[in-house]
Amino acid sequence: MVMRRWCRLIRGIALGILAVAVVMILLKELWPTYDPRPPTTIHLRNASTFLNSLHHMSLDPVKVREKCKRNEVDVLLIVPSSVANLKARQAVRRSWGAHLPSSWQLIFYIGETADSLLQDQVRAEAEKHGDIAQDLSFYDSYSNLTLKTLSLLSWTQSFCMNASFILKIDDDIFLNVQRLYSLTVCVNEARKYMYSEKKKDNSSSSDAQEKVTPAPTFLKTFPKNLCDAFTPYQYISYFINSQTHEYESYLFGGYLYNRVKADRDPYSKWYLDPKIYPNEFLPPFLSGTSYIMTSNIIRHLIEAAKFIPLIELEDVYISGLVGNNGLKMRLSHLDGWNAFRPRWDSPCTYRKLFTSHGLSPSEMLSITQALHNLNHGACDHFLVYITNAFDSIISYIFPRLPSKDN
Repeated sequence: MVMRRWCRLIRGIALGILAVAVVMILLKELWPTYDPRPPTTIHLRNASTFLNSLHHMSLDPVKVREKCKRNEVDVLLIVPSSVANLKARQAVRRSWGAHLPSSWQLIFYIGETADSLLQDQVRAEAEKHGDIAQDLSFYDSYSNLTLKTLSLLSWTQSFCMNASFILKIDDDIFLNVQRLYSLTVCVNEARKYMYSEKKKDNSSSSDAQEKVTPAPTFLKTFPKNLCDAFTPYQYISYFINSQTHEYESYLFGGYLYNRVKADRDPYSKWYLDPKIYPNEFLPPFLSGTSYIMTSNIIRHLIEAAKFIPLIELEDVYISGLVGNNGLKMRLSHLDGWNAFRPRWDSPCTYRKLFTSHGLSPSEMLSITQALHNLNHGACDHFLVYITNAFDSIISYIFPRLPSKDN
């Protein structure tokens, strides 16, 4: 009898300890970690001073620069990557990065690291692949993403302004190269016809002022099989060049956010100080996971940034505060340009997308390969259309979080 009581007591104590342990683990996972220090901000940094001190390059993709100089680059793909993200960079090179057209060039952009071992590793990686640009003007950290983006835009302005398009894309993003190629071809054709004969009117206009896009008259010139899926004239706007006084077209597009409330939690990853931005809602902005722009707007973005206080939210700053608010640029939402990923990883679903966010290196490889191996017409079935539509609706309502296997 006494032994049974002791056994029950010991069993109860053990179960109690186990329950407490489970609760503590759940709290650790679900409850935000308390940090008595408020997050650091960069809004006091002067963008003009920073931009004037750029390009202390430790590593430079010389071959890419040479191709840019020879006007051999149509699309420059810049991947802002963390110094430690070797596996992610390898996955990009082996997945969609291995299927780029010859006129497209890919580089990875990183900042300074204090870790000598990581620096040695990334230097060896750069020597092997020749596709890494490292700027020592800023430390590589999440809080410096705005500085990193300003730096890579400035690098592009200095060394590759003859490219037609610049794609900024994170290293955990799937890219449908074939679909993006079609878009760039269609947009290039549209830009040739839309404003080629326009002249400056007598009224004055600011540099990079948005205008109403005229009705398209060039669609008959497009290859039917290539551009039927796009309406590129809807994505393009224009400004009047202050030097040449001619209309200049541009595209600045991706996944467009509207009516997003500013985060006022000082311990949030997306905190925005009300002293810097007092409005309740953020300006329209493109998701920083990836966005595309024509190269001619880069100099406008850089010049305007010199007069707009820096914040840590890179996408809100570059496309929202500088592009939308500062320059009155039109931001284009591109259908199929996803800030999240589909709920189900079907090749037929990814075939309709430009991008998808949050893939692990292994998932990036497998999805790219599955898409590459799709037979012609494999997705042209009524059931596939229904499945893709259902997947889109569910993914919009219940966004799939990025994979932790990065």
